[in-house]
Amino acid sequence: MSLQLHKINSKAPLETTIEDRDCQLPIPLPDTFKTVTKISSGVWHTVIAGYDQHNRPQIATFGKNCDGQLGTGDWENRDTPTQAKLPPEMHTLHTIQTRFFHTIATGLDKNGYPIVASCGYNSDGQLGCGDKDNKNALIPIKLPENMKSVEMVATGVKHTVIVGKDINNKPMVATCGHNGYGQLGTGDEENRLYLTLIGIPEDITTVDYIEAGTYHTVICGRNMKNQPTLALCGCNSDGELGLAPQKITQKSSLMTNPALFFPPRQDRNAINNMMKISTFSPCNLL
Repeated sequence: MSLQLHKINSKAPLETTIEDRDCQLPIPLPDTFKTVTKISSGVWHTVIAGYDQHNRPQIATFGKNCDGQLGTGDWENRDTPTQAKLPPEMHTLHTIQTRFFHTIATGLDKNGYPIVASCGYNSDGQLGCGDKDNKNALIPIKLPENMKSVEMVATGVKHTVIVGKDINNKPMVATCGHNGYGQLGTGDEENRLYLTLIGIPEDITTVDYIEAGTYHTVICGRNMKNQPTLALCGCNSDGELGLAPQKITQKSSLMTNPALFFPPRQDRNAINNMMKISTFSPCNLL
């Protein structure tokens, strides 16, 4: 198995797609890889997830590693996919997420309990490990006490957002890291070194998607009538919250935006298609 990589320029990350071996710049994966299930790229690094012949999770990384984002246990750059170690207690791997300078992996232990591990840049606590030290290996982090599953992860420049469910199958959102613009949705602008539960608007009963921009956070869910609803928080200097910047420059808690109108949809694909063609319009603050 191999990957095709197309280098955009000397400073940009490698654009990665799975292709035939006769394409440009094919590179070999570590011998242990038998399947590739996920790929995620940060600013200067790429993370590949898959399984070996015994169906055990594998992870390989390459690119810039000055902040430890490759999870290889050192700070050396890699120009070929290099196997990184997952936490030994992680028996299945569900998600890998990296967009900027840190990496998040989620999975389950042997008893089916969720595990979230992080490595890389940690200037503001975005790794959720309780300090501000960079980490060069994937380290399990503490989850909120009542979070019984982890469904989704999103990473901003210096913050992390995790969506899970409690024992009653109700959605939970937890955030950590930089909060100078209120992007954590905690109702203040204080950084968080651990994953911290935040309030979800009451009209959102399920969460289908999350996204973390540079300094803002968006969740897409549905209300009791099965209507899609967006909630946003963080920096709004250029209208990224769907509100006129002259009216509000930032928001420190998740708020639904009445300017966004969606008719009822029955499934996630329909919601996703609707979001792709929808446009933001100004809304009046109450």
